[in-house]
Amino acid sequence: MQIYFANIRYLGIPIIWEYDEATNKATCLFKLTDTTRIVNKISMITSLRDLEGLIVNDDTHEVIIDDALRFFKSNQMTRFEQTPVVPPLSLQSISIGGEKEPAFFSRKLPKPPTHRTSPVPALISSSSTFELPPSLDSIPSCSSTTLVIESTESQSTDDKGFDLEVKNGIWLNTIFPKTENADLTKWSNTRAHEGYFEGKTREDEEERLSSPLVSLQYNKNHELYPIKSKQMALVRSLFDQILAPIYEQMNEGRPAPSQLIGFFQNAIEGLMLNGRFNSGPTEYEKMSEEERAEKFGDDELAYEDAVLEARRARARVMLRPLRYFTSDLLLQFKDETLRRDLELLKFAARSKRQTIDCIINELETLIIDSGKVEFKFAQLFNKLISQLSRKDDVKDEIIEEQESCSHQVHSFLLLTLLAAHDETKKKSKARQREKAKINEIAAEVVRSAIQAIRNDPAFIDSPHIPGGNDFYFSKELCLVFQNGLPAYFNKELETRKFAKSKHNKKEKIAIIKDYVVDFIGKQLRAVPLQPSSSSSSPQNPEMRIPTPRTPRTLISSIFTRQPSARVVDKKAADPSTNFNI
Repeated sequence: MQIYFANIRYLGIPIIWEYDEATNKATCLFKLTDTTRIVNKISMITSLRDLEGLIVNDDTHEVIIDDALRFFKSNQMTRFEQTPVVPPLSLQSISIGGEKEPAFFSRKLPKPPTHRTSPVPALISSSSTFELPPSLDSIPSCSSTTLVIESTESQSTDDKGFDLEVKNGIWLNTIFPKTENADLTKWSNTRAHEGYFEGKTREDEEERLSSPLVSLQYNKNHELYPIKSKQMALVRSLFDQILAPIYEQMNEGRPAPSQLIGFFQNAIEGLMLNGRFNSGPTEYEKMSEEERAEKFGDDELAYEDAVLEARRARARVMLRPLRYFTSDLLLQFKDETLRRDLELLKFAARSKRQTIDCIINELETLIIDSGKVEFKFAQLFNKLISQLSRKDDVKDEIIEEQESCSHQVHSFLLLTLLAAHDETKKKSKARQREKAKINEIAAEVVRSAIQAIRNDPAFIDSPHIPGGNDFYFSKELCLVFQNGLPAYFNKELETRKFAKSKHNKKEKIAIIKDYVVDFIGKQLRAVPLQPSSSSSSPQNPEMRIPTPRTPRTLISSIFTRQPSARVVDKKAADPSTNFNI
């Protein structure tokens, strides 16, 4: 029998399972109790993967409850009774007389001569139909359990990655061409999400230096780009398998007007780019705890449903240009030719309206997911920036724990510069002033060390040198740094042959700075010097990963309003000349 659990949901809707009492197993059917909703199977598997009691088989793409009766004890099961559904009418089986035609079909058109091909599309005849490519048969209707649409991006590119051929019409590669003369910003907002940016993120993560902020950006990319990739797969199917073949027959292979291309460019970019509209909190997420309690009480599901509906309303606005093809929605056009072309295309694609609607519903779901990711990471970025502004060590579940170089230097300075003071002076005002100065010295030691590295001829052309005022170490590297500093410090004191009674504080600071320079320099030398691969690549406004990186266990840096000047006053950069203790 079919069952569902009120607390196990996808898109806020309970998931249907097939329960076999004989085997005591329940299998996910990848359907929802709201049978009008279309499910993305891979996305649903991902959402169920971490739930206790479920077994995910990645080979067969199955999700199973192995011991159902035990599972039912902690998750209340309800039998699902499906309401009979009346099969949808096929528009191809009824005469066009019942279809509302565009206004320009109401006038009587002269019958074209039989001795030549009519320049007017065959659509004008009420008895005519379009023969669409066989590939369209692979796109299921809304009655299917799962809508599975694969990207079919053309691989016909030259050695620079540009399209070898751009066909006439409204094919996706025609709407967003990747050619030397094309606007590649539009390409990066759309087609680049068909795998390019996912691959670029993986490549950069392995080869480039990182920072806490960049590490968080990588995590955001890993969540956001697969969603955008699915969006583009659906968009490509909509155009390359449905709208473009229909338009090609209508227009007899001629180039599409620039106004029509521009309309579809804006429509597709509009659903791909979240902007502030889809990235920010909903009205419910802006509520204070008191306002939320007053409106929803303790009903968490009611709150989540309200947020979901608010995000769904946003997605529908973003999809408005494409929803024109599946609804009675009216769009305002200043250009009469554009209005006529779109009405023609909408009428010609009427038999595929159900499939188009399925694609748009799935796009709506993905836009909602995309907005959630944007909002979640906006909050995480604000939290992380606050941590970094206080020079705290980075401790977060989302990114790898990292420790501040300034913090490590500060701890060592406290031990070395204040160790000689009397225990009786621990609470003296002078000692407190010295501690405050040490905070400034620690930050300046690291800043000047970074400046010295940037001015080193061995690294001056390296793409791995960041502009910043602190470095962040992984836990493993931090231990190496902590263990090496005392030994280096004591060795240098002996080598420089200072009388122990006259150990100069400025000299101690200089030794610590030298250690930081030497330590970081060794890490940088371990990184192969390669030109930045991003210099020749189109820049994606959502993907700003400016720094190369080493493997995750090495070194990372944080960028905070530090000028990238190559030449500095060495005296000004030396912390030992700036402070007196």
